[in-house]
Amino acid sequence: MLFDVRPVGRVGVQRKTVADLFASIRDGRLTRSVSAMSALDVAVLVIEGEVRWNAEGFAEPTGPTGRPVTSWHRDAYRSLLWSVRARGIWVEAVPDVDGTVATVLSLHRWAGKATHDTLDRRPGRRGADPAALHVLQGLAGIGPRLAGRIVEHFQGLPIAWTVTERELAAVPGIGPVRAKRLSESLAGRHCDRDECGRAER
Repeated sequence: MLFDVRPVGRVGVQRKTVADLFASIRDGRLTRSVSAMSALDVAVLVIEGEVRWNAEGFAEPTGPTGRPVTSWHRDAYRSLLWSVRARGIWVEAVPDVDGTVATVLSLHRWAGKATHDTLDRRPGRRGADPAALHVLQGLAGIGPRLAGRIVEHFQGLPIAWTVTERELAAVPGIGPVRAKRLSESLAGRHCDRDECGRAER
């Protein structure tokens, strides 16, 4: 299925049942499909159904024939999917044809949106991570408001503190003196009780 939707462009969906997926590997159709889909702006391979794996990791018998859909090992199947993804093709697994229809409709709605900027938005203080705020408030001279400003300014709390005094001073309400004290605190040189009290004001 191929459709052209602005602003995304050419979107293609290739649907394969699990049995057809493995048959198309053997006869070369999958290679040709992946090659053609790589030229699209958005390409999605929808795999319908699932392979049941035995304890050794091989496909279990399915369907009326009682034969496994493939003799592949689960690790080889995963590697196949990684190879498809490496070509820029999204892989979506669905349980049945209804899942395929729902996926195509959802993709069409998404592709037709004017913007796709959800992941580009900066989080505000209201959505700040409570744990990050808590950690910051445990540092000398940092109260709730200042902790919120720091999280907003740096878009979170880094695991390893790599912020310079100059960068800290750029956060509204910190300034060079408080930035120096905060840097010293993070380096293990703690201010005394009087200095900490003055820094919080």
